[in-house]
Amino acid sequence: MQCVERVDMPLTMKEKQSVTVAMRNEYRKASKRRKGQMLDEYVKLTGFNRSYASRKLHSDKVGRFYKKHKKTFERRRGPKTRYGPEMLAPLKKI
Repeated sequence: MQCVERVDMPLTMKEKQSVTVAMRNEYRKASKRRKGQMLDEYVKLTGFNRSYASRKLHSDKVGRFYKKHKKTFERRRGPKTRYGPEMLAPLKKI
């Protein structure tokens, strides 16, 4: 994907999202050297911070839906359950 530098006007959020989606699959398949070049192009095009841009290209999460329903995508917080339901009843009596 060739980089087209836009100096006259910054990209809108919709344009940034479409560029992200377009580059994501190619970025994941690229070699380490090519990833660096693609990341440079992406940062220049979108104006994102380099580390943020890298996370955007690695991530599957896109848009407001993820932010709004973040809990459904994440694992449950806290320690894993140690005891099953058959052990909880006697333990609650203690």
